[in-house]
Amino acid sequence: MLKIKKFFYLLILMIMLAGCDTSSDVINSDNKVNAIDEIVKEEIVNENTVPEKRSIVAEKAINWYIRLQAEDTSKQIISSNTQLGVLDEEGATVKHTLSTLPPMGSDYIDIVFQDPVGVDAGEYKTNFQQFAENSEYRWQFTVKTDNTNANIALTWRGLYVLNPYIDDQDRQRYEETRSMSNLLIRNMQLIDVDTGNVMNVLSGDNAKVYYFNMNGKTEKTFEWVVLPDSALASSGSK
Repeated sequence: MLKIKKFFYLLILMIMLAGCDTSSDVINSDNKVNAIDEIVKEEIVNENTVPEKRSIVAEKAINWYIRLQAEDTSKQIISSNTQLGVLDEEGATVKHTLSTLPPMGSDYIDIVFQDPVGVDAGEYKTNFQQFAENSEYRWQFTVKTDNTNANIALTWRGLYVLNPYIDDQDRQRYEETRSMSNLLIRNMQLIDVDTGNVMNVLSGDNAKVYYFNMNGKTEKTFEWVVLPDSALASSGSK
């Protein structure tokens, strides 16, 4: 009798296991992980390799911005992107100059605009100016860190050309395309305000990097300058 009961128990257990197809769950789970990995990789690629817009090489951008970035090379801490640019849009400075947040805790590095013209006093993460034909543009910005002996690498991440359009809600929007070959880049310089060093921002097709040490300070000031064509012509640099 005991053997018969064991037989029935085993039979019932086999029937239950046969009805549970666990293999499909494992496959689906793996597929989800793979899909997530692909999305993450795609986002990274899209962020770092925005395609160049070669059709605009012959024309200097009117609406544009660049992304500044600083890295503490000893601690391998990188700042979030800081944006400066120009828009052919009324009220561009007030509309598109955005405040920054104070640093959270220690071990930080950031780039900010301090008291830019056209907005309330304070620190800002973006600063846009209004387009004017054949004008000189200047942005003064500050690299800030709590590491007073930091070795810093200051660079930029390409010129982002903005093509304006009106969306279906009648709002001004911009489609951006990254370019390292737009002629406007030739007009750009980085100036170390403390030392007076002037650096052209492009070397071949690559963004130049400016290296410096904080030398006991927590802030260091720079200027990004876009010279008018007339200034380049008079200096013979055009």
